[in-house]
Amino acid sequence: MTATINLNPAARAKLPIAAGQYVDFTITVTDENDIPFDFTGYTAKCQIRNQQKGKDYLLKAFTVVLTTGLIRIYGDISTDIELGTFSWALELTNPSGKPLPWIVGPCVISVDGAK
Repeated sequence: MTATINLNPAARAKLPIAAGQYVDFTITVTDENDIPFDFTGYTAKCQIRNQQKGKDYLLKAFTVVLTTGLIRIYGDISTDIELGTFSWALELTNPSGKPLPWIVGPCVISVDGAK
């Protein structure tokens, strides 16, 4: 899966995943002039969390690799992970230490990865 976004943070995106699936996707990031964004000094994290009914706990943390113009997110989803609709977020922290939510939305984990 490949997606292209601009530098407008806090985009919303639904992430369908099948239990037992290896997740590996890349997001291309350019500025308004189509120049690849330089992530030098940035850090990132991508998580799926259960935030339902007063709960808030981590279900999965993905590996995130930042290179110029690209964000790669990958990792295994175990077959025994909870099934349901949860929250996922990609958060970048800029060089001055300010966390910036970039992509947030629902994550549907099912047996077959149905949307």
